[in-house]
Amino acid sequence: MTATTGGMQIGSLKSSATGSHYDGFSSGSYDLTSNGSAMVQLVKAPNTATAAYAMFAVGSDADNFYRWYESGNSLVAEKRIGGAKTTLVDLPYSATAHQFLRIRHEYNSSTGVYEVVFETAPNSSGVPGTWTVRHRETWTSSVTVTALRFELKAGTSDAVVSPGSAYFGNFKAVLNTQ
Repeated sequence: MTATTGGMQIGSLKSSATGSHYDGFSSGSYDLTSNGSAMVQLVKAPNTATAAYAMFAVGSDADNFYRWYESGNSLVAEKRIGGAKTTLVDLPYSATAHQFLRIRHEYNSSTGVYEVVFETAPNSSGVPGTWTVRHRETWTSSVTVTALRFELKAGTSDAVVSPGSAYFGNFKAVLNTQ
């Protein structure tokens, strides 16, 4: 993992190595109680012709989180609750249309509940263009909104030839907004 001006490069990822090989970072705990959010720019995904991963997660612990990941030219929104993973949306990855990824904790006045909202946006001169909602559902209490960690990582779970590297930029968390 290398910090660069305005971003972070993870890789070169391990090539042809069996087993799980990931690198990245996890933040301290933050509170997203009142319509908070976190976003990151996936400036460069790992080799999209492989099963290498670039991941952006918001969660309480290893068993309870929401995340975006890119792998094998797919962009997937996923939740892991009580250790059980569920795919929420699976899109063909576009380095243009999906360069910015955001996960929000938003109050829905129509339903009267807080929701998790997964969004993507294109790059517009280094900032997100128009956000597109890709999925929303009720926020589960297993993902403790008052003690969330942010995680950026990349790697492989199997032997992958030429996985490349991932480059993230423009991470931003908006905490406790009204």
